[in-house]
Amino acid sequence: PELNTFYVASYQRGYRWGKDEVEYLLNDINSIATDKKYCIQPLAVTKIEDKTWELIDGQQRTTTVFLIQAVLKNCYSLQTETFYKLDYNTRKSTKAFLNDISENDIIKAFLGDDFEAEWERFTDLNPANDNIDNYHLFKSYLIIYQWLNTKQNKELKRFCEKLKNQTYVIWHPISIEE
Repeated sequence: PELNTFYVASYQRGYRWGKDEVEYLLNDINSIATDKKYCIQPLAVTKIEDKTWELIDGQQRTTTVFLIQAVLKNCYSLQTETFYKLDYNTRKSTKAFLNDISENDIIKAFLGDDFEAEWERFTDLNPANDNIDNYHLFKSYLIIYQWLNTKQNKELKRFCEKLKNQTYVIWHPISIEE
């Protein structure tokens, strides 16, 4: 089935979550009790076409969950597909960068512990991706990888199940009149 796409318009600020915010979300998902559901803070969206929703509020959370799925798929082969697509309009290279992370895993060779050195090495080889949005996306990807890498295989599988089956998004469709 065709996935929903979340569109991030150019008026949105760029992705800026750091280690605290990313790890807070990871820890929240990881701590879901077996018989409970976890709801990510609500998203505000407006429908712009069939299966495409403009994110008015919630793009940081939506992007981070997208990155978590990419790491699970690319580094641990636990997530075979994403739940949705992202279409960034802040910079053309950001949309392509997110697609490359999700589909081609262009970051996998840069998963060392020294983030700044890995970013410099990555941008030396991929100069078209050197911008502030991609910097923060790259950094969050590595934070997620490092957090997940502390888990045993059984814990990783359980985390993936919690994300897939117990994590929900409340969204508020908003009708915007011209």
